Amino acid sequence: MCIYVRDITNEEGAHLKRILRRSNDSFRVKRAQVILASAQKMKVPEIANSFGFSSDYVSYVVHGFNETGFEVLESKYKNCGSSPKFNNEQRETVVDTALTKPRDLGLPFTEWSLPKLKDYIIGNTDIDNFSPHLKEEVISWCKKNDIELAFLPTNASWLNRMECHFTALRKFAIRNSNYRSHTELASAIRRYIIWRNKNHGHKILQAIENRVNFL
Repeated sequence: MCIYVRDITNEEGAHLKRILRRSNDSFRVKRAQVILASAQKMKVPEIANSFGFSSDYVSYVVHGFNETGFEVLESKYKNCGSSPKFNNEQRETVVDTALTKPRDLGLPFTEWSLPKLKDYIIGNTDIDNFSPHLKEEVISWCKKNDIELAFLPTNASWLNRMECHFTALRKFAIRNSNYRSHTELASAIRRYIIWRNKNHGHKILQAIENRVNFL
């Protein structure tokens, strides 16, 4: 039997979205993610897979919201275990890279070793929460140039409005691919972007983007 949060009011939805945009408390942000996703009729396993939570944790938040409302944003959950070291997207990146021949990526060797694979992934993928912009010289430069940095909450890169587009791009242009060079990959991405801009109303495309876009 599928469980969902009760219907939320416009005011409740607006409050949850404010938490996603403004809160620096990752505890409350995670709970808000679950509630909003469930309100969009995502099933418990789907929410768990999308955000890297356990199904037990998602069920706890859903039931808690139905019983106590926003009090669940503050209550403790002692059985959710430790946070996963890697989310589904990161695991997928590691597997895809390991299954690709190094020479197809422009590297001079014929097979991977763990150190080589680690060095390549760290050097050629996005690293959430790396935050080099927190260095003193960056902050000082921003102050001198009247620039304000707006930080996303920890582990919430999906709040970036571009993030939902990366999910679809990965599905349509990168997943299960075997490009022989960065040039081939870049060409495939350009072709996808052209197609996407012409077919932005495509049902499957909209479903993927809406699933990860709560803003």
